[in-house]
Amino acid sequence: MKEPMSTTKLIAILAITVALVVIGILNLRDRLSVPSVADDGIEWVDTPDGVQAKSVNHDSPLAYAVRKGDYVKAFFYVGRYDDGSRAKLAPRNLDYEEVPRAETLSRYLEGQGVGNNARYAILHPDPVLKNIFGIKHPIYDVDFKVVARDQHLERGLYLAFIAVVYLGIGLFVLFRQSRATLTYHFFAWFLLSFVVYFYHSTREFTKLDEVVYLLSGVALALLAPLFLHFCARFPSHAWSLRSRSGVIVLYLPAVALIILNVLWQYRPGVFKSEALVQIRNLLDRGELLHYFLFFVAGSALLVRTFVRAEKPLLKQQLKWIIWGIGLSAFPFGAFYLAPDIMSVETTPTMQVLAFGPLILIPLSFGYSIIRYRLMDVDVIMRRSFVHVMAIVAVAAIYMAMLLGVSDLVKFIWQTADLSSYKTKVVVVIGMLVVMMLFAPIKNKLQSLADRWFYGERYTLRTGLQDFGRTLAQTTALPQLLDSLVRRLSDMLSVRKVAIFIEDANTPSGFRLAHAAGIDGDVNLPGSVKKTVRIRSAGRGFIVAHDLQSEQDGLLDADGLEGLGRGYEELPYYVPCVVRDRMVAIIGIGRTTMGAMLTSEDTDLLRALSGYVAVAIENSLLYRSEREKAEELARLKEFSENIIESVNVGILVVDFDGRVTTWNTSLEEVFGIARERALRRSIDEIFDRDLIETIQNVIGQEGWAIRDTRHIYKYNASTEDGRPLTLNISLAPFEAARGVVTGTLVVIENVTERAQLEQQLLEREKLSSIGLLAAGVAHEVNTPLAGISSYAQMLLQQVTENDPKRKLLEKIHVQTVRASGIVNNLLNFSRTGDAQFREVDINRVLDDTLQLLEPQLRSATFKIACTYGEHLQPAYGSASKLQQVFMNLILNARDAMPNGGRLTVHTRAVDTSLVIDFRDTGVGIAPENIARIYDPFFTTKEVGQGTGLGLALSYGIIQEHNGRIFVESRPGEGAHFTIKLPTAFARQMQAASD
Repeated sequence: MKEPMSTTKLIAILAITVALVVIGILNLRDRLSVPSVADDGIEWVDTPDGVQAKSVNHDSPLAYAVRKGDYVKAFFYVGRYDDGSRAKLAPRNLDYEEVPRAETLSRYLEGQGVGNNARYAILHPDPVLKNIFGIKHPIYDVDFKVVARDQHLERGLYLAFIAVVYLGIGLFVLFRQSRATLTYHFFAWFLLSFVVYFYHSTREFTKLDEVVYLLSGVALALLAPLFLHFCARFPSHAWSLRSRSGVIVLYLPAVALIILNVLWQYRPGVFKSEALVQIRNLLDRGELLHYFLFFVAGSALLVRTFVRAEKPLLKQQLKWIIWGIGLSAFPFGAFYLAPDIMSVETTPTMQVLAFGPLILIPLSFGYSIIRYRLMDVDVIMRRSFVHVMAIVAVAAIYMAMLLGVSDLVKFIWQTADLSSYKTKVVVVIGMLVVMMLFAPIKNKLQSLADRWFYGERYTLRTGLQDFGRTLAQTTALPQLLDSLVRRLSDMLSVRKVAIFIEDANTPSGFRLAHAAGIDGDVNLPGSVKKTVRIRSAGRGFIVAHDLQSEQDGLLDADGLEGLGRGYEELPYYVPCVVRDRMVAIIGIGRTTMGAMLTSEDTDLLRALSGYVAVAIENSLLYRSEREKAEELARLKEFSENIIESVNVGILVVDFDGRVTTWNTSLEEVFGIARERALRRSIDEIFDRDLIETIQNVIGQEGWAIRDTRHIYKYNASTEDGRPLTLNISLAPFEAARGVVTGTLVVIENVTERAQLEQQLLEREKLSSIGLLAAGVAHEVNTPLAGISSYAQMLLQQVTENDPKRKLLEKIHVQTVRASGIVNNLLNFSRTGDAQFREVDINRVLDDTLQLLEPQLRSATFKIACTYGEHLQPAYGSASKLQQVFMNLILNARDAMPNGGRLTVHTRAVDTSLVIDFRDTGVGIAPENIARIYDPFFTTKEVGQGTGLGLALSYGIIQEHNGRIFVESRPGEGAHFTIKLPTAFARQMQAASD
């Protein structure tokens, strides 16, 4: 089929297959458990003259008294106690019944039972037989024992096995070759074959047995046109039917047979009751004849397709099929079908020969259609013949040896016992000798068969086989050349052999690579390549005289340059060409008898030169690839030495997050051995905070980043608690040809540098901010002190009920508030206040909001603060934390130009304090999240931001051994989370250090 089989059709086909298999299994169960059927060993048929014996089985209890053509006229109801010795008993009357039809005998035998006595009244119509057997009266009585009918169980089981082979091959083709053109047709044919071979009626006429009998007949009727139709279409509509009417005509006989079978089984009244048996016999023979004719027609189509096939593969496929059909159909037709049509009795041997080869049909079709392998039927048949002949020869030798041993033992020991242990020892030794002779005899017969089959090609084939083994033994060039020279010398019986290999550094372009029987050096003329190409055309080689002629011309034109020497010792030169490139030249001397090579020798050299060229080129390629591999190994070692020598940690992570490279510097930084890190997930190596920070930087791309990312001054710790400050760079790891296979992570330990920088920053705090803060505090505190003093003096002078008292109290409160703002500004700018101590996070947040109140007074957004109660103090610098909170609040203000809401929330989580800043602003784009902590990166307009706020904030949080995270989507605002350790947690960590 050109398109894959649909799921619905496949399910329907499998459902039908399962149903047929279940019915077959139930039928096989019934056949194995069916009771014995009473029989007399004779096939009786209805004739106009009565019930006549069509055939008499040689095992029948009546074989001595009934012959083919006799008539049975009546049967007697003999008691089960009757032992057949009527002559010894007193005469008595017996009940009898005439036999009008053959089926009456079946009922009579069933009534008598297997193993009991029975009696027939037989009529002999032939007067000759009467005289032979001494029969005085035409009708006489015959007593016999009722026997069990042969159910042919062994044959049924073998046919069931063939059916299973049909079904197995059909299902294999159905599932493995579903796109093939004839898959559906092929499976239908094999499924019907399964039914024909597997189903067999028990003749108990149960509901299941009736279904089995009907399905078997329907399958046999459809199998014939289906096979012919398949042969017409195989291999690819080779003989496609031209119209729908042709298909109808093809299947019309099968439909007629099916209708007759249905009528005979379910509407027997349509036929005459006395003719039902004859009609059944005619239908059975008609089905066999129908199948045989269609089978022959289909086989003829396959043979014609084989004759006209042009593709070698198709010819080999059809060869398998035709051999399988021929080896199975011919014995079946000769030993079963023809005797049945001609009413000839078939012996057990004929049945074995008829039914045994039937398994070859599914095997040959399945093998040729499923997958054709490069095996030749001729080779198989020839080797089978050799094995048979070898077995026959060994058997003959063994028999001769046994006879000889017998005579020898009797000659040596006149009174010897042939069953004694001495004789047995001699027989065992003879068997061992015969076993050892089998292999040499088989090989000798195989050689003779190949020589007879191939004729003149045998020497060439054996030479090629020897050369094939030689070329396959080694890929090293010196050993290969040595084997070639020795093989050529032995095969051609020559003493001098030389092989010249292409070399651009020599004048001739070829150098002597290996030689045998040559004492001096041999150099080819400079024009050898041109001479070979011109003069070897048509014959495949040149002779030394050709080189001499070209050299004389070269001497006249160019002087002594490019002249060869010593090449006259080798009369023949055979070029070895592969892909239009001459890779070598083989030089061959005279034979050991001093004669020239024969035409057969030169033909063999021409055939071998191509193989030698391929072998030499492969050897050169192998050597080149080995040198490249060694160079790559050196480069790899050099690169690994560089990676191990640098003082920064280098690791490579694949797309699945597994570590593939881990250098020595990382072992020193983290204290994790390389064996522990390699092939493990990076999540199992680093702590969760570092992994989350890296994931925030790489974003949704995961470990398949396309550009370089950086993390500066990340505060981490080792497994033993040692603090680290790291600069981390992430870049795409590119393999060969720029293919990205993971992420390269470079980790630099800057702990000491960060400590020095921190000390420098503390000492070099901007003096201008300090001076400004001091000046503002001085200028503001002086009038605030006066205002506060006067307000307090006035408060002392007024009474409690004076309306002015409330105004004075407000003045006093506002002066205190203004003084607090000034003091916060002083704390923010004071260097000494940068020392770490226990701080109240909620108080720091309030001070920050109070400090920013003038800037937020005109803002259009609202601030909602939700502080956790009874929070443990944090350990840090209030001024630096105030700077972080200030940056986050001002960024939130800038992100909500049209108003919104900023929520500030504090809470405790385990031994940490968590501060959440959540706004409803414009949010952060995904491509910018990974860069917001980079210095000088800003999305604000020029003049509105420096890009240092979040970078400084990130450094301050890292300095506090804290973490800062962000979650944001465009249009949904931003959520910054700060995680700081409590003062108690810092004390515990310091105690553990």
